[in-house]
Amino acid sequence: MYLQNELLLAAPVVIYVGLRVRSLIGRAWLKNLWTVLFLLVATAYPLAETVAHGRSGAWPVALETAGYYGLPLLLYIVMTVLAVDLAVGLARVSGRLSRAAVRAPGFRAWRLAVSLAVPVLVVVAGAVNHRVLRVREYRIDLPRGASPARELNLCLQVVITSSSIGSITPLTM
Repeated sequence: MYLQNELLLAAPVVIYVGLRVRSLIGRAWLKNLWTVLFLLVATAYPLAETVAHGRSGAWPVALETAGYYGLPLLLYIVMTVLAVDLAVGLARVSGRLSRAAVRAPGFRAWRLAVSLAVPVLVVVAGAVNHRVLRVREYRIDLPRGASPARELNLCLQVVITSSSIGSITPLTM
């Protein structure tokens, strides 16, 4: 299986993230639901790899597609939870947040919402826009009697565009 060693090395961090998010959830049935959903997300990519090398059909293709979205979702959940934990830890060490504020239900709900909403929104945005690549062809025509290559000056302009935000400032090299 592709990425098997990397997934095994990341397993302790993934387990920490799953338990960390579970600790932010208040009700027992939501904790159990999170555990099931997190196990599905964590095992989606290995299952998709297994299905990809097996039979074809409507259900295996749908399972494979969902499984391939599971790996980026898991990655973004891990990165977001670790970033939020690091930010909260630095705020606690610097004295900007008290222990009571971190344990307050409103703060825990905000932390949980950020830790789950950001990765889901990033994966959904990627799934929607993954085929929006725009390629433009540029040609440089040099006359036959042009100057030598050492005297030739080229200007390369790269414009980063997105369908949702328009074009960003061009980078000139």
